[in-house]
Amino acid sequence: MAAGWNQFWFSGEARISLGIARIGVATSVLLSLRKLHTPDFDQALAKLPVELYDPVGILRILGSSVPSATLLAVIQMVAWLSTIAMLLGLAARASTVISLVTALALASFQSSFSPGWHHVYPLVFLAHIPLIVAPVGDVLSLDSVIRRLRNRALPRRNGGAYVWAVRLVQFAIALVFFNAFHHKIIQAGFSLDWALSDNLRHHLLMRYDWVGRERSPVADWLLQSEYHYKTAALLNLAAQSLPLVACFVWRRAWLRCALGSLFVIETIALGFVMEMWNLHWLPLAVVFVDWDRLVNRLVKPGDKNTSKVPAATLRPTLRRGFTVWISLYLAAWLLLGFMHPPIDQKANLYPFSRFPMFSGMRVTKPYDQHNTYEVLGTRLEIVSSPPVSKQVQAEINRRYGYRWLHRISNPKKLEARLASVANDMKRRYKIDEVQSVTLWLTVFQAPAYPAKAEFIAHRLAVSGHWSVDRPFISYLRSVDVETKHSKEGRLEPGKPLPSDATVVYHPDDTLTAVPIALQAQDDGHYYQEVKG
Repeated sequence: MAAGWNQFWFSGEARISLGIARIGVATSVLLSLRKLHTPDFDQALAKLPVELYDPVGILRILGSSVPSATLLAVIQMVAWLSTIAMLLGLAARASTVISLVTALALASFQSSFSPGWHHVYPLVFLAHIPLIVAPVGDVLSLDSVIRRLRNRALPRRNGGAYVWAVRLVQFAIALVFFNAFHHKIIQAGFSLDWALSDNLRHHLLMRYDWVGRERSPVADWLLQSEYHYKTAALLNLAAQSLPLVACFVWRRAWLRCALGSLFVIETIALGFVMEMWNLHWLPLAVVFVDWDRLVNRLVKPGDKNTSKVPAATLRPTLRRGFTVWISLYLAAWLLLGFMHPPIDQKANLYPFSRFPMFSGMRVTKPYDQHNTYEVLGTRLEIVSSPPVSKQVQAEINRRYGYRWLHRISNPKKLEARLASVANDMKRRYKIDEVQSVTLWLTVFQAPAYPAKAEFIAHRLAVSGHWSVDRPFISYLRSVDVETKHSKEGRLEPGKPLPSDATVVYHPDDTLTAVPIALQAQDDGHYYQEVKG
């Protein structure tokens, strides 16, 4: 087993490939910094809901307080300078480490104001991490040019010192997409039902119609026929699983390149279908090309020995050190990415994360039949002066931080969140006079195929009503923890219900209303009995 491990990770030649990998990762980080760039952090902090700040990943080192605008500006400047230095290969090892720490801090800051972190940037940093202990500046770098100008000898390392880093970056990228494939197969009960059902149809409706976003042309075309969206779903599974195979066919350079290219196709397809344009991922694709073999073939076209893989002769102490690093990295990735039930958000070791990528089953059994699909959602009704425009309302409906407000069952927490919404209107949209914010619990229903693919909104109830000059109103109650999963449970204390209140239950978030019998108890709680 040890021989096989050493042969896989430490045999071959990848000096040029590692230099190009450094350039690809640095380019990807620079494109990420462009998306993350904030011209004025003072203005940015004034618009952010600082009361919701919960530090993600590396930012926990700085404590629970929001970093100052000055500190964030310094981090951003250092991130730009160090990543440019990494790209050029200037003080390559140091700049690679500094680039990772500072750029990761900026991405973590962006995700520290929402319930869950975004998955736009983790792939980039997962590919970045393996390079921080690799000899990334030996070739294609200013470091190597400076050595030559000073007549200093270039490092003479065994090829294994470079190979492991390139292969680990390949795994970092491929595992992200295989993780998405894994979750889809798990959710479908180890079957292809994720693809061979109306599931993708409903995911597309969730992506666009549920939040009031105009569909992309490709998404609109896919929704026209079940053959369209089912075929696309099968291709999606293939494109997400096969890049991992590329990591194991290391002796077949062209096959590895072909399978790795599916990462590019999947990234572009994600943009056309879901309008999730992650073009900053694309430079990472260079790691699936065997640049050393390609250069050797171009320089020595008649040399047939270029395809042979030399034996692993890396110094044992170095090999053991790299083995520990590889093992720790893969263990963290596999544990936090593939663990069931998930622990990645609790562990808070961003960027190590699951990548579900629309893996949920948004269909009801039996999966081979066409059925309606219902999903709970949020609709905010804001009374203000001037009134909220249709454009602003559509943006409110799309905001990730507002989508899950209906899941809050604690009235005090809901009051704070609706007050935060009112403040957001002032910070983001310059609406100074907000009279009230009402949260409607809404069921969105998609008619069964072949009916028109759309979501029809049905408002069920008011979860909470915040007003600037009146007390907060909400009849929300949490179910007692001891009886939470029982049909007969006790409700936590809350605002007394009106004597003529009608209480109903909507099983599985459908429009079917099942009556609930409530009975007052001596301790002021209500007893819940669900029939049906």
